[in-house]
Amino acid sequence: MKKIITTFLFLTLILTPVCEAQKTTHQARYESFQRQKKEFLRKQIGLTDQEAARFFPLYDEMQLKKYQLNRQVRSEAKRIAHSKTPVSEKEYAASANALSLLPLKEAEIEREYFIRFKGILSPRKLFLYRRAENIFAKTMLQERGKNQQK
Repeated sequence: MKKIITTFLFLTLILTPVCEAQKTTHQARYESFQRQKKEFLRKQIGLTDQEAARFFPLYDEMQLKKYQLNRQVRSEAKRIAHSKTPVSEKEYAASANALSLLPLKEAEIEREYFIRFKGILSPRKLFLYRRAENIFAKTMLQERGKNQQK
């Protein structure tokens, strides 16, 4: 019995830091990605320090709202897809409807914040912001494709 407890404690002490390191690595990669994206946007748009200080908190708020919306809709779809119990037609319909409305709801959030960005950025910089978002997404997809080919 002592051996079992000792082994369990030993494994717990060894595996806990490994699990924490994986969480930290994921978190660090996400934070690095966010910094990279913000720096890219800042350069492409030509934001001043003052504009960046006002723009990025709103931008982060918008991203969080979109993330929460996606997470809510997709977690419900995942729950239904992996359900061990029978799912009603009503549940399927509600989930399918929510998934179909997801791009529209994301666009509504983006529109809401675009209007708010007008109070911070000039029309030229608003245009450059939308363009920079698209360029960044395209660049990331190209890099991901290169990494997967290796």
